[in-house]
Amino acid sequence: MKAIKSREEMIRGSLESAEKAREEMLVLQADNEAILKKAREERDKILRDARVAYDKMISEAHEKAAAESKILVTRAKEMIEREKNKALTDVKNEVASLAIDVASRILEEKLKDSDEQQKLIQRYLKDFESNKN
Repeated sequence: MKAIKSREEMIRGSLESAEKAREEMLVLQADNEAILKKAREERDKILRDARVAYDKMISEAHEKAAAESKILVTRAKEMIEREKNKALTDVKNEVASLAIDVASRILEEKLKDSDEQQKLIQRYLKDFESNKN
């Protein structure tokens, strides 16, 4: 009987140890689940933060590109305007030069004759006198 009692106590002790081990496993499993949940939450936060940083970087890059583009367009317009004004000035100078050259040749041809010179001078004097009054 002693052997049976000893065996019962041993079985009871084993059952109690098994129950304690099972309870400890449940506690460990709950701790593991809490750790996993916290890790998932941290992962999600890191991903959200990374997404926000990415979106901010993209937005800043777009803004910078737009600003630089605007500056380049403004500079190009200014350069085009300067070149246009320079070309117009060059054309005006060339036209004036040609007009003076043509007028000079016409006057030279017209004033070869002394009588023609006198008529032209008289006409200019009359015009001057009439404009003066």
